[in-house]
Amino acid sequence: MIRRSSSIVDATRSSFFSYEKDLELIIKKLFVENPGYAENLKRLLVINKPDCLTLGNASYDELIKEYSVGRLKKEGYIRTIPRLALKEHEDIKSFVIIMMDDFAPTSNDKYRDCLITFYIFSEYEYAEMDNYEYRPIKIAGYIDSAMRDTRLGGLGTLKFSGAQQVPLNEYWGGVSLSYITVHDEKKDESGRQDGIS
Repeated sequence: MIRRSSSIVDATRSSFFSYEKDLELIIKKLFVENPGYAENLKRLLVINKPDCLTLGNASYDELIKEYSVGRLKKEGYIRTIPRLALKEHEDIKSFVIIMMDDFAPTSNDKYRDCLITFYIFSEYEYAEMDNYEYRPIKIAGYIDSAMRDTRLGGLGTLKFSGAQQVPLNEYWGGVSLSYITVHDEKKDESGRQDGIS
């Protein structure tokens, strides 16, 4: 068993120690804080039918109620490790990978800017929905609505950076949605606490 000194951890200051907290805040923002967005995101990820967003379907409603954030993560619909495990007989037809990358220094030593990217993938066979909707773009729309101008502790405010198509192979493809984080020192000086605002 490894013992860690609490005095060493307390004395160490790095925004990398807030990495898991920021991932948790992102997931909470997407799947907990706004129940309407959360339900539609779950439907888009879990229900592999073109009409997955249709209201009033009792079987869809029951299925979505069974999916907590923990279950979405455990079953691979939400991923925080940049690993593409596309198993041949896997039931998952859509998923989101959340990554933080390209960390850069700021004028305040306590904070770092970085790039947060959401990779949204669907199996092409299930990507087209009703009314010409493309599942990865629809998922990107819900993520963008929830994340734009969000403030994360240790990282700053998310600003939309861009999106592009990401074809993986002949069976899978999707969209990457990127945000740069911008640390606002004026807000920090005003005594505002870190966390989602």
